[in-house]
Amino acid sequence: MTHYSFMEEEGFPIDGFHLSSGYTSVGNKRCVFTWNTTRFKDPSAYFHAMQDKGAENVPDIKPGILLCHPWFEEFKSQDVFVKDSKNPEQYAVGSWWGGPGAFWDFTKPAAREA
Repeated sequence: MTHYSFMEEEGFPIDGFHLSSGYTSVGNKRCVFTWNTTRFKDPSAYFHAMQDKGAENVPDIKPGILLCHPWFEEFKSQDVFVKDSKNPEQYAVGSWWGGPGAFWDFTKPAAREA
């Protein structure tokens, strides 16, 4: 494992970061990732510094959205979700950390572009 000096200043070696838990809520449901500008004021500078130091960043991005997401109806109208195998006219609903949600069907060009 490679150790990076800027991280050793704090007493621990690290190869990368998993970016998560910076969400906007709809009620008590986490729906949309937002950058925490209180902790990291300049996202572009952050990513450039991490790249310069050789530290990888792994965004925690889910391959779908909750049914209560503010843009759900818009995406549904674009037909970007995986279909229900028992009812192919409907999108499939799965269990998520915050309730029911739909998964993107990346085999569809419209889903890859949405």
